[in-house]
Amino acid sequence: FEGPQSDKDTQSYKEAAGDLANPGIPNEQRVAAARTLIDLLSRAKTQVQRIDGGGQQGASAAPAAPVDMVWNPETRRLEPKR
Repeated sequence: FEGPQSDKDTQSYKEAAGDLANPGIPNEQRVAAARTLIDLLSRAKTQVQRIDGGGQQGASAAPAAPVDMVWNPETRRLEPKR
C-alpha cells in the first residue's frame, strides 16, 4: 500500500485476513472480512504502476497487479473473478 493511508490500510488488511482465516468466528464476520480484503486490494490495484524499465536500475519486470476476487458461497472461498 502507498500514500498517507498505507499504515491504516496495512493494519486493516492484517486484521481482515486474520478474521477470514479464523474458523472460530461466525461466517457473517468472515464474509465481512473477505469484503474488506476485496475493497483494500481493489484500491491498491489502482496504485500499482507498471515499471517500464526506462531509467530504472534493476527493474526487470512489471509487478503483478492484484487479481479481482469474489466470494464463492458454494466453495466458501475467495476465488479469482471470471
